[in-house]
This record gives sequence, structure tokens and C-alpha cells, in this order.
Amino acid sequence: MGEYGDSDVVPDDGLIRRLKALACTAPLNDLDSRKSHLEWVDGSIYQMAEIGLHVIDQVTIAMDFDAGADAEQIIARTVPLVAMQGSRPYQRGTRPGCPVGA
Repeated sequence: MGEYGDSDVVPDDGLIRRLKALACTAPLNDLDSRKSHLEWVDGSIYQMAEIGLHVIDQVTIAMDFDAGADAEQIIARTVPLVAMQGSRPYQRGTRPGCPVGA
């Protein structure tokens, strides 16, 4: 048996790179598949993978070598996107899915 199973066919490098990239997106896709299990909010109205990518971008932008990214800053930068997806007016100082002022 060879390195690639019973077959002597070797996958091309492009296919291997695409499969590795797809594996990296699995957690984001998993967010979308599990959003129906959220008990505290109707998750069907949200694009969870998009929100996840937005959070990753915000963490990358806010990273500090000494202290890392500030969680409250990341949340504050993400709330407007989540509110927009939920078609709710955004009010500063609130979080979607939480009572006003939470």
C-alpha cells in the first residue's frame, strides 16, 4: 500500500492546497450549521461564517505584541455588523440578542 492508499495516483499540489484551505474553513462552516441550536436568539438570520471572518479580521487588526487584542474592542467593532445582519437598528452600548443596555 502506498502513501496515498491503494491507488498509485498522486494528487496534484493544487488539489492538496485547496483541500488544506477548505479544512481551515471547516470551523467557520460549522458555525453556520450549528446556528439553529442557539436557544437565546434566532440564529437563522445571521451569516455566522461572515461574522467569524469579521472577528478574525478585527483581532488581526487589533493585535498588540504585548497584550494581544482587547476583547471589548473586538466586540464593539463586531456589534454593528451583527446588528446590520439582524436588520435591527444599532444602538451604541447594546449587543444584539441582549436586552438594551447589556
